[in-house]
Amino acid sequence: MKKYYIIIKKIKFIFIDLIEISGSQIFSLGASLIPFLENNDANRCLMGSNMQRQAVPLIYADNSIVGTGNELIVGNNSNYNINSDISGFVLYVDNNYIIIKNKYKLFKYKIKKFIRTNQNTTITQKPIINLGNNVKKGDLLAYSNVTNNGEISLGKNLRVAFMSWYGYNFEDSILISNKIIKENFFSSFHS
Repeated sequence: MKKYYIIIKKIKFIFIDLIEISGSQIFSLGASLIPFLENNDANRCLMGSNMQRQAVPLIYADNSIVGTGNELIVGNNSNYNINSDISGFVLYVDNNYIIIKNKYKLFKYKIKKFIRTNQNTTITQKPIINLGNNVKKGDLLAYSNVTNNGEISLGKNLRVAFMSWYGYNFEDSILISNKIIKENFFSSFHS
């Protein structure tokens, strides 16, 4: 991509002399996903990026309500989303395959189901397009349980209240409702 004033164009890399540096490039992937990083205590930021590294893909994950803007970039670069390589229309879609047809040929995309990760969790992709839809090159065809509509999803959005409750929440302890357990808010697949 080439930026000329406010116009952004796609060009070959051999024509690029300088690369624009972003201020967020000095942070790790986990740290770049922490909102308001500059206003947090350093120890809390270290703990937060370590927790993101240890995150387990959930069955019912939510997109972050408050984010940094890097969630979509991380989700698209996770290699778990399926993006269309061509423009065309959806000829066939089910839980195993997506077939896109353009003027010249058919393109077949295999959807991964219950692929084991190094942490013994599983990755499952879900198609988000319907039969007969027109797609453009780069459109999202399927996303995984690590992403939600192309954006990385590492957890659930919960409604919380910070208050004292009969002394059970001394210092950093947190009490949660039984509803979270009964309704499988934080369930995940393990192999």
